[in-house]
Order: sequence, then C-alpha cells, then structure tokens
Amino acid sequence: MLLGALVLGTPSALGQAFVASGRVGLGVALGYPQAGLSGNIFLTGTTSLQLDGALRYHVRNKGRDEYGTGTLGLRADVLFWMRPLATGRVAVLRWYLGPGVNVGLGLGKDRGFTLGVELPVGLVVGFQRAPVEVSLELVPVLALVTPSSVELGIAFAGALHARYYF
Repeated sequence: MLLGALVLGTPSALGQAFVASGRVGLGVALGYPQAGLSGNIFLTGTTSLQLDGALRYHVRNKGRDEYGTGTLGLRADVLFWMRPLATGRVAVLRWYLGPGVNVGLGLGKDRGFTLGVELPVGLVVGFQRAPVEVSLELVPVLALVTPSSVELGIAFAGALHARYYF
C-alpha cells in the first residue's frame, strides 16, 4: 500500500503561491504529542523538516502527597510532499508522508524516557492568498523505549497543525 502511494503520488512542486509565501512555518499542534508548538522548514520544494514540541504539566495526588509532574514531548519528521490532489482559487489540497522520531522526557517526580519512530501521513490545505496552512495528520508510532523497559509497541496517533509561513 505504501509503495503504491509513493508511485501514484510522486513529489512535485508545491505551487508557486505557497512556496513564494515563505519556507518557514510556525504555529500550533493539537493532538500528538499534546498541545504545543509546531514548525515546518522547507529544505527543497518537495521536502521539509517538521518539528513539534509540547510540555504537559499536571498535579498528582498519591494519598496525602500532592506533587507536580510533567512530560516534554518532541517530534522530528522529514516530510516528502506529493503532487497536489486539488488546486482551486482559494486553496491547494496536498498530502505528505515521511519518517520521523519522537522523544518523551518525564519531568518532576515521574522521571522517565521514551523513544520511538513514526511515519506521519498528512492532508494539508494551503491557502492561495494567505501564507497559512492547516493539516490533519495520522501518525503510526513504533515505540522502542518506554519508561519501564525496552520493548516494541505499535500505536496510532493524530495531530492537527495550523501554521503561518514567512
């Protein structure tokens, strides 16, 4: 299935309106790895580096002890952008996929470390007259290291990105 997607959706230029708006996009990500910041840097017209980071903090109550704990989640993905699915006067619909890595660091009393690899597949709406994009992403994740052990585990996650390009 993945091979078919690669053959049918070979990379091409993103479209002059989108590339001309800028190569660096900054915004927010909701979902995986929590709500946080999102960045995307185009390395070429068909390849970009996506970086997402999120900090989650909460208070735990174990018996009579109440303490704060948190998790720092980081993702880095190399995205390969495919031919546009549709181009209109208002927007361009594109999709991408690419390999990546994720790291989680436990903060406070609940310390721990997670490491995994991922393959995000995203559907993007890029607006023709504004340097803005909105994307919805499905992310299959293969966990390699968890706070308690080294083991393999498969999960599916998702994220919603909104970015402004300059």
